[in-house]
Amino acid sequence: MTWNQLEPQVRAQRVNRLTPRQHDVLILWLAGSSIERISTMLNLAPRTVRTHLHRARQIHAQIEQEAA
Repeated sequence: MTWNQLEPQVRAQRVNRLTPRQHDVLILWLAGSSIERISTMLNLAPRTVRTHLHRARQIHAQIEQEAA
């Protein structure tokens, strides 16, 4: 299922579980920015960007599991 196929409430639930910084990183990454570009734009270490993306994926997996 793609993001656009999800009900608005489900999308809001997923976004609300992210920290503001995780949300910023995820939006930039989904828009096609590289990890290096995101780290420069947000003044973060590349490892921190990877950590934020990893955590966002964990949250997504958690919600998928809860929905099943």
